[in-house]
Amino acid sequence: MKLRADEIVIAVFVFLFLFYGLGNLWGHQLAHPFPYSYQASDTFQHQVRAESIKVMGSYRMEAPWIVAGYTDNVGFYPPILYHLGVALSYGSGLETYDSTYLIVFLFALLASLAVYVIAKRYTAHAVLVLPFCLLLFSIASLVGFTWGSWPSLLSQAFLLLFAWSILTKQRFWISAIALSAIALTHTSELIFVVLFWGALIIYRLFKKEFRKEDWIEAVKTGVLFLLISLWYLIIFYFTWAKAQPFRFSVVADWGNTPVVSLFSLGILSLLFILGMGISVFKKEWREVGILSLILLLAGFTNYIGFDVRAFQLRQFWPVYLGIAAALGLGYLLSLVKLPKIASSGIAVLLAIVIVFGAPGLPKMAKAESQGIMNPYHWEMFEALKGLPEGRAYFFYGDIYGQNAVLRNGQHVPYMVLQQDYIAAVQNATVKRQYVTRLLGDHHGVYYAYRKGLFDFGYRALEVPKDEYHKPMDLCSFEYVILDKVSNQPMFAQYNQIAAQLLLKNPWITPVFSNDAAMILQNSEPGRDCLPQEGVYVGS
Repeated sequence: MKLRADEIVIAVFVFLFLFYGLGNLWGHQLAHPFPYSYQASDTFQHQVRAESIKVMGSYRMEAPWIVAGYTDNVGFYPPILYHLGVALSYGSGLETYDSTYLIVFLFALLASLAVYVIAKRYTAHAVLVLPFCLLLFSIASLVGFTWGSWPSLLSQAFLLLFAWSILTKQRFWISAIALSAIALTHTSELIFVVLFWGALIIYRLFKKEFRKEDWIEAVKTGVLFLLISLWYLIIFYFTWAKAQPFRFSVVADWGNTPVVSLFSLGILSLLFILGMGISVFKKEWREVGILSLILLLAGFTNYIGFDVRAFQLRQFWPVYLGIAAALGLGYLLSLVKLPKIASSGIAVLLAIVIVFGAPGLPKMAKAESQGIMNPYHWEMFEALKGLPEGRAYFFYGDIYGQNAVLRNGQHVPYMVLQQDYIAAVQNATVKRQYVTRLLGDHHGVYYAYRKGLFDFGYRALEVPKDEYHKPMDLCSFEYVILDKVSNQPMFAQYNQIAAQLLLKNPWITPVFSNDAAMILQNSEPGRDCLPQEGVYVGS
């Protein structure tokens, strides 16, 4: 079998993507003993939800340890990512914390290959798109993976599937499935799909290339999309759309989250602009130019009221704008009449430069740590999972600020309010009552539950607001988890003293302990375990 130059470039790209992109991030291991390269709470909320579906066998309801102990909360997140993660876990033997994460990477790889297929319709130099896709691992884009924009990234891969089906006029059912995949993965991406599809239809109408049969295909696409997606769209309407309706919100930054900008792409952004500029003048390129232009402009909609959703779209800019860059660079090569194989050489060289870096060019970022989780805390969560049902009270721990991690114990998590905890440490008093947060992922949907097909209730609106944030009796909990180590030694010392006081009661016993944390079990919750006024432990 004779390999063509394009196939060699694709093989090199896939190797660089997996070995230097995913490999650097994952320590060149496919399976890990604990969630690896998880840098923020959102990563854990997706991992825990996938694991809960595997444990419960379906996603009809949210697991109670995710939603403040409620057992009737409807599964309200778009489900595709989690079901794919669970399916891969069963098929591969990987834990869901690896399989769900891996799904996002694999679809990012497929999306990169999809834009190559799209570009191939318009230029003989389509392989030039591939090195730009490696910038998914640049510093600003990488946070989409490590900080948990997983549903958005996966949904944008499906967006490119839809774009390919529309640009190449595939059968309507392919477009409908792609639309449904977007809706059932991260529904807000539908807004950007409508912008692209609408602009393309207007252009084709202007060119008198959108005929009666095209209208029929569009209607069939929409009808099939609704049939496939209606079950979840009803849930979406009564949860996300009710609790978080669109509001005009102009933002210039994303808190502490790095944001992709044209400046972060360095001088390569000039190639993006060149390619889009040429697309305007070359008739045969205009439709794909519309795709890049719409997705570029959509990335600036944070300035016209679309909030941070625009920033999530920017995390995929290297892929979207790579199409325009390939067209622009390919056009320059055609002007000087270089053979097609020259573009293959340039693509490989550019990919190597992006991987290893060069002055003035962006490059791949390398993860500097294993992430928030460590083997000792993971051992503690695994032990907590195996204990009988009960409420789990978490004293301060350095990693617990990203509180979705606490759902890994599969017990309803409560956590001391940090300000009250610090005040107790400063006063050298182990208290019986601390201001406590009942943790759960209502994420603005108010712990929604279903009364009927089109009738929903909201637990968070049916109880006083302080139900989830109030002083609570430490003695009333079945389990108390205390960290033994901390970046602040006084916190670790305070936790150890609190444990010693609790263990003076014979009905409270240690059921797990390692170098990082301990779990105490209270067999008589509600019985006095500390004086009401607390215990002063100062010298």
